[in-house]
Amino acid sequence: MDNVTSGSKQGAALQSNPTNPSPSSAQTGLGTATQSGMSVNNGDTLDIAAGVSSSNVTVNAGGVVTVSGGTLTTATVSGGEVDVFSGGTVSAANVTNGGNLYVEDGASAVSASVGSAGYLEVDAGGVASGTQVGSAGIVQLAGTGVASGTTLGSSATLYAGSGTTAVGTVVQDGASLQVQQGGVASGTLQQGGTTTIFAGASATDTTVNGGALNLVEGSTVTNTTVAGSGSFTVASGTTARNTTVNAGGLATVSGGTLTTATVS
Repeated sequence: MDNVTSGSKQGAALQSNPTNPSPSSAQTGLGTATQSGMSVNNGDTLDIAAGVSSSNVTVNAGGVVTVSGGTLTTATVSGGEVDVFSGGTVSAANVTNGGNLYVEDGASAVSASVGSAGYLEVDAGGVASGTQVGSAGIVQLAGTGVASGTTLGSSATLYAGSGTTAVGTVVQDGASLQVQQGGVASGTLQQGGTTTIFAGASATDTTVNGGALNLVEGSTVTNTTVAGSGSFTVASGTTARNTTVNAGGLATVSGGTLTTATVS
């Protein structure tokens, strides 16, 4: 499945007096500073530079915030855009109403909440940890991006593209984890919903207590445990190694290869 893209990265060169940052075009930085409670609206730009800590910033539709080495805490990205570059950190952001959060090489997003058609993209060298996704929220991993400890709620989707890794993902009812060609999922806990491993992708240490784990021709999984109401389908051209099927779990081999299976 092709990668999903949403919005656009609207990086801007921001220059203004740091002692009086106007929301229309503000640069905070040039030393150590703190800032709180700004609203970035349509046409406004805000750059949070190294040494700067900003909090409680609201980014509305058409507004753009660039975190280029600083820290942004408890932002609400409501239809706007936040771009996080090397050395920058965004913590506890709420990405909603079609808002976009981009995490680039050397940057991180911690404990973000993505919902109401919000979009989080983690690009090569970026890391997102502890993300909560629901209400048609999307997480896209690209390049060598990494997502750890992501929880996918109803109608949420995580796409792990080529070269990326999704670690410790929790898949709940109505959610979808899609590991695309060249992507890796490790330590997934599936409580419901659907996990699909596409051709050329792999998954290790997966626990399926509910929902369905599906393999597409050319994919490989290792160390899978199926229990409760979980189901696991090994389709034609796929390989499953070291599978354990516990009480209530269902594994169906439909033309694929299942090796070293334990049924208890």
